[in-house]
Amino acid sequence: MEDKRTPMEPAELLEMPEKQPEPQQYYGTSIPEKPKKSHTWLLVILCILLVALGSMVVLDSLFQLRVVKENGKFRLTLTNRDSGESQITAHMGTLTPSGSEDMEQTTQSADTDTNVSLQISAADSQQGLSAKELYSAVNPSVVCITTDGYNGTLTGTGVILTRDGYILTTNDILSGALSVTVTFYDDATAQATQVGEESTTGIAVIKADADGLTPAQLGDPDSLSVGDRVISIGNPYGSQIHNVLSEGVVSAISTEAVVNGEKMTLLQTTASFGSGNNGCPVINTSGQVVGITTQVGQLLTDSGSDPNLAVSIVSAKQIVENLIHTGYASQSLWLGIEITQIPIQYQIYCDYPGRIWISAVGRNTLASQALRVHDIITEVDGVKVETPEGYYQALSAHEAGDTVRLTIFRAGSWFQIDLPLSTK
Repeated sequence: MEDKRTPMEPAELLEMPEKQPEPQQYYGTSIPEKPKKSHTWLLVILCILLVALGSMVVLDSLFQLRVVKENGKFRLTLTNRDSGESQITAHMGTLTPSGSEDMEQTTQSADTDTNVSLQISAADSQQGLSAKELYSAVNPSVVCITTDGYNGTLTGTGVILTRDGYILTTNDILSGALSVTVTFYDDATAQATQVGEESTTGIAVIKADADGLTPAQLGDPDSLSVGDRVISIGNPYGSQIHNVLSEGVVSAISTEAVVNGEKMTLLQTTASFGSGNNGCPVINTSGQVVGITTQVGQLLTDSGSDPNLAVSIVSAKQIVENLIHTGYASQSLWLGIEITQIPIQYQIYCDYPGRIWISAVGRNTLASQALRVHDIITEVDGVKVETPEGYYQALSAHEAGDTVRLTIFRAGSWFQIDLPLSTK
């Protein structure tokens, strides 16, 4: 049989559709293709970190962040590196423009009775205690003082003056201190605040957070003679081995020593005063403190060594009482202000034009109307001064009632002020 079918043209061929991928199924439900992950949020975080880092670099190049202890408390200060001007001060959790605080003095008197009057008793000429007996009697009144701050960790000695914690010591261990710790004879410790200091004698007072202490008995150094036996108790090894006894004799007594224009009584002994012993007491054979060792001896020698000199307790008495009552020490000639050396780290990093600044301003004085704590003094009567000693020497050229002109630098500006010189 003849096949009548005709061959199909190629165009007539049915094209098979390409096989399409089947959609993925998940429990019978089609799931669309997942979108590609976006990393935009990572780029945003990276940009924020870069901006923050750049801001920190810029701020560090323009400003310096400092921690300053003032009035017994800490504050953070952002300081312009070029001008030295404090821009913002953070104090007790608030931000205030620098200079708005009441900065009448840099030290803080404790919230206790400041009406302290020290009593000096005559020595008992019939009483001559042995070194062992003297140590037992006076040891509870001697403390080791440890400070931590800009100058590292420093140690010294102190003498308890009152039951509620006023302690006599020396100002060299308090320089740049951010914290002060007192270690008592029985190894008990307490924190302390700075009350005040006097730069010429080196006398300083701190207030320990303690009560029921054993105050030292104070004796009259006028009863001493060259050759009399004395002891001292100090801390040459810090708080690890504290309250170390040293025995000697009085080798010299000066009743007319003049340091920076100030007359005072100094005692020289053969008792060993080493590192850590500044602030230790000189004790007579009646168990009374007759002197306190400070760096005053370094001011009297060209070599800078300390020839075992101590300030008599009579010379220290008025200074101590003024520090406790007012926070500043009286000078025989003064302008209503106390001054001190600018800490070396400020001199280096802030490049101040002077080397001394005001540490306290007397209340209700003419100086209090114009001057502030941390004002820098560069000249007295047109003569450049760079040390507290030079400042007081410049004052000693005048008499009470004279007018003295100070050149002051504050926050990038200069001005001069005339103040009357008075006695206290």
